Amino acid sequence: MRVSYFVLMVAAIGAVGASRLMSQVNPPLFGAWDFSESSLVVGVGERWRFELGDANNALAVANGRLEYAAGAEGLRSIGWVAPSTAFDNYSTDWAAEVSVANHTRPQSGFTYGGMETYVLSDLGGSVHSSAYYGVYLRSDASGLAVVADWGRWNLSTNQFDRYFHAMPIPNEVGVRLRMLWRAASKQLTVAYSVNGEGFIPLKTYDLLGAQAPLSHPVSNGMGIMLTGVNRGGAAPVAAGEIVFDDMFVYAPAAQVPSLYGKYDFTGPILEAGIDRRWRFLITDPGNSLVQRNNRLEYESSQTGSGFLGWITPSTSERNYRRDWTAEVTVTNDTQLQSGFTYAGMDTYVLQEVNGIVGNSAYYGIYLRSNSSGRAIVSEWGIWDSNANTFIRSTSAANPVGAGPIRLRLSWLAESETLEVSYSTDGGHTFNPAGQFALAGAQQPPQSPWMEGMAIQLSGVSNGLSVPVTAGQITFDAMEVSGPPVIPALFGSYNFDDNDLIIAPDRRWRFDAGNDNNTLTNRNGRLEYESTGRGLRWLGWASPSSAQNNYSYDWAAEVTITNDVNPADGFVAAGLEAYVLNDASGPLTNNAYYGIYISNFGGQRSFVSEWGTFNPDINNFERKTEWVSAPAEGPVRVRMTWRADEKTMSLYFSVNNGFEYQHLRTFRLDREHAPFGSPWNRGFGIQLIGNNQSGGVVTAGQITHDNVVVYPPSPRNVAGFFGRAANVEGIQVPGRYEVLFTNNQAQWTVTGSQLNFTADATSPSINNANQAEQIIFWSNTGESNTSAQRNWTAEGDFSIERLPVSVNAASFLGLEVTPAESPGVLLRSIYCTFHRRRAHHHHPWHSQ
Repeated sequence: MRVSYFVLMVAAIGAVGASRLMSQVNPPLFGAWDFSESSLVVGVGERWRFELGDANNALAVANGRLEYAAGAEGLRSIGWVAPSTAFDNYSTDWAAEVSVANHTRPQSGFTYGGMETYVLSDLGGSVHSSAYYGVYLRSDASGLAVVADWGRWNLSTNQFDRYFHAMPIPNEVGVRLRMLWRAASKQLTVAYSVNGEGFIPLKTYDLLGAQAPLSHPVSNGMGIMLTGVNRGGAAPVAAGEIVFDDMFVYAPAAQVPSLYGKYDFTGPILEAGIDRRWRFLITDPGNSLVQRNNRLEYESSQTGSGFLGWITPSTSERNYRRDWTAEVTVTNDTQLQSGFTYAGMDTYVLQEVNGIVGNSAYYGIYLRSNSSGRAIVSEWGIWDSNANTFIRSTSAANPVGAGPIRLRLSWLAESETLEVSYSTDGGHTFNPAGQFALAGAQQPPQSPWMEGMAIQLSGVSNGLSVPVTAGQITFDAMEVSGPPVIPALFGSYNFDDNDLIIAPDRRWRFDAGNDNNTLTNRNGRLEYESTGRGLRWLGWASPSSAQNNYSYDWAAEVTITNDVNPADGFVAAGLEAYVLNDASGPLTNNAYYGIYISNFGGQRSFVSEWGTFNPDINNFERKTEWVSAPAEGPVRVRMTWRADEKTMSLYFSVNNGFEYQHLRTFRLDREHAPFGSPWNRGFGIQLIGNNQSGGVVTAGQITHDNVVVYPPSPRNVAGFFGRAANVEGIQVPGRYEVLFTNNQAQWTVTGSQLNFTADATSPSINNANQAEQIIFWSNTGESNTSAQRNWTAEGDFSIERLPVSVNAASFLGLEVTPAESPGVLLRSIYCTFHRRRAHHHHPWHSQ
């Protein structure tokens, strides 16, 4: 594009008479010029400081504008008063704008018309500019493009090393070019507008970083100038083919708006610009986006689109390093017989490929209308440079009814994932609609994405049967905030408020299941109702939202009633943990582990069940165990997760949590492992109601209450000192096990540092430190005979009852005696187990 024409600058300035200059007052940097005068006065004391370039190139005021003409290859520049005349290292913020049109159509070479700032340097010799930074409207055989171009002087080659970025634009379009200088950060942003209503950032130059000029500090300030260029054998440029108009240099807004903010379209008329909340507004012919009636309205008389750009999340080359969430409310009331319309929100990736900056990928969620009705769709497209178009992928439609829809984009910087969701109740709850993995399956070309990304509102019409008129497609209540605050896993909920909020960023994550089943917050509890066979789930905040393979312990409890006595089938309510896996296909949870209170044929039972997904049968393989429960009344159930062992233990209480009995332990790294381990996407907790009978479950018959999720006691604390509720023991790592039999039930003892020896009469476990002694005995029927078993162990241990039939009542007593003080009883705990009735197993869980 250029030659080292700055060597001409001193001569050009020196040609002006010194006495005339001394009598002039330097004009201020800020000002305007519309070129309506018939002659242009150039001189160091004037608004225009200098004019230089090749003799066969000219810049002349004509027809109320500045026209560039070229008889042959060359350039011509005219210089505006310098922003910094006091050698103060660019201490003033400024913005400069000019309108440019380029009607040339060269078959070879190219032409430019543009604006640039140049750095004056004190290097000495013939070098007076060590760097330049500009934005131009270029025309060549391929059409029009807006070009960002900068160069740094190379002392070895005695010329500029140049770098350029181009954004193609439609032909026959004039543009307004803009440069924005921020003195504090020493950054220059160049941008363009195709409609004068909003500017699209093209490139930000960091003059203290990657685009620094040759010498620091840059002690001689910098200047602004307009430039016309004819290069590479292009035909002569006739007067009027390249023109400049309405030059304007002014103080920009002091504060660039934050990415985070709100706009409800009730304020002043929408303003767009690179230092504004709204960055750009682009519409195709016959399409418009208008602020009207306290909202943004999209109208269209023909196929096309309109885009309104929100402040860019990443204006520097930082690869999207911060999280954000964007929401907007849309309506789409068009009634179409053919074609479709979109109203939505998306984010697009700006990227440089071979010097061309473009939109290389986009990701969004939209409210679509066509002859089939209204639906939510998510869509993404990746640019195909060979086909010169986007290759698009659109999700399956989620039909929605009439009324406004709230759309959400959630960007997660660490995982480079964009989640899209929508709400039909004004943002009260959100439904997932898709997820885009920008570091995975939906990766844009040439990662990392060097030019950041942006958020925009989009109205689109395609194949219209009727025009889109005022008020049919609208946007309102735009908001961009930080990432949703994800509630901590640990917490409680007693259902005493009557406003259960369900959303991906809430304590309760989802409410899903069959439509004829409901879970309703009523009367200070969660009530399950059903008019037919099916299930309903209410999901708690996930214990593991990152891919950390369940790295911490937790316990969850809930109180349940089940007063239904079905004539056939069964009803159940319970607490579950489910495993999320990243296996391909539609699978969402590939294993579950739960404890439930079930009623079948008049018999209430505690049920433990787990299921692992089998892709061969496309269903869960389930295993269920049943233990008798009291005939009526509330029960409390608990599950405890131990991260290092990968065990999930289930317990139940019939006395409101004062005592717990162990029901079962699942070993997720062994015989109960889920399909597709390791479990890369964490797991979650949920409450469940299930009706597999032919009857109806009415309000108040099945309830959940007083959910609590908490960190369980550390396992190196002696669980026997305290309430009997700790009878389940302390779960610890270990592979040493010993089995005791008290004639009626079997017990297994597991410890971490145990040595096992046994004889026929007195099995014992010995450890060198002999930290504790535990005595087991049994009592059968009315007799008082006992069989005593003695053993000692150091450290932690657990005691669990194995799931076997019990034919008579029995109890187990535990005496815990310190080894250093034999015979001193510290604690005696009695756990009574009742007769269990045998009945059939039912594979009742369906997920």
